[in-house]
Amino acid sequence: FFFQAEDGIRDAQESRGLGDVYKRQLPRRPPQPIKYSGEDNLHVIFISSFAYVLASVYNIKLPANHRDKNVRQVLTNKVSKMMLSEYAPNRKKVQSLEEEGQKNGNVNVAAPAQAQNDLDLNPDQLLKTLTKLMTDQGLMKGNELIPESALTVCGAVEFEKDEDSNCHVDLLHAMTNIRASSYRLDPMDWITVKLKSGNIIPALATTTAVVAALQTIEMCKIILNSELSVYRNAFINLAIPSVALSEPMQSRKFKINNKVQFTIWDRWDIDCRTSGIGTFQDLLSYLGSLTDLQPLDVMKGSQAIYLFNMMNSDMKKEENRRILSSPVNEVIDFDGNNKYVELLVTYCNSRNQEEVYKNLPIVRVIFR
Repeated sequence: FFFQAEDGIRDAQESRGLGDVYKRQLPRRPPQPIKYSGEDNLHVIFISSFAYVLASVYNIKLPANHRDKNVRQVLTNKVSKMMLSEYAPNRKKVQSLEEEGQKNGNVNVAAPAQAQNDLDLNPDQLLKTLTKLMTDQGLMKGNELIPESALTVCGAVEFEKDEDSNCHVDLLHAMTNIRASSYRLDPMDWITVKLKSGNIIPALATTTAVVAALQTIEMCKIILNSELSVYRNAFINLAIPSVALSEPMQSRKFKINNKVQFTIWDRWDIDCRTSGIGTFQDLLSYLGSLTDLQPLDVMKGSQAIYLFNMMNSDMKKEENRRILSSPVNEVIDFDGNNKYVELLVTYCNSRNQEEVYKNLPIVRVIFR
């Protein structure tokens, strides 16, 4: 936590990209690197509590007085003797931060030389490394995994704020305050962390899990092309708790004429490969026959592709003739990176041009 976070913050400081983001925020609080110190009580509590929680995961027995200050200090002293390599900027990360800054119009410094900690492992080498690691740990024999029943498997540890001996609140208290000190925020006392952690963490995780599960269920129905009666709307209140399901209603249909009926979810797909559309005039004619309406303006996002009233003025006759006879992919600026281009087209009644329709479905023109 200390060393990775510290290096991550320093990587950001090597580039003005991320720094300028913080400079634009009020109050301005760019993060500062944290130097580990065995004399800092928060650092001592973090190191020891994190070790105790990991020990619980791996079913390692803890000493009876593991929360005692002297016991914590013994563990922290061992950590202080660890020799770590000196910080070297992560060139790839700095470069990505600089590119992000350039998109926002920031001026960036040059990227430093290749960092010593950049790894370039190919998939085969990575597989060999993982296989060797798992074999050394007794998880594999040859090319086969050892059955779970023959292993001392680590187990999940449920968060419990009301049991102080498990060091869960100790870990959160130390971690959040160290993080706060990096951003020069006011520290939070132990009891406040205990009260807030019991409310926020389970609620956030539970809500996310429920919503993700319900979304997955509905997505499966879409993939199976299920009937409307199979789908469900969900109304959730986990504070009660209450979950209510209901059948969705049919989408409202809008009718323009005998040929055009649509909902707000509809989209009109036109495949240029099979419809014989070559020029921009072909596209407009196809839309006219599809809808029995007169196409007017054509928009691609916020870009105006074709404005009917302007192009049909006396001054634009030659330009209008040139655009209508040009290949459709050139007129709508198809770059070839995607398979299609989506257009927003307005229409009018061919018999009453004052009756304009603006909210018809998006037109997706497919090229490949």
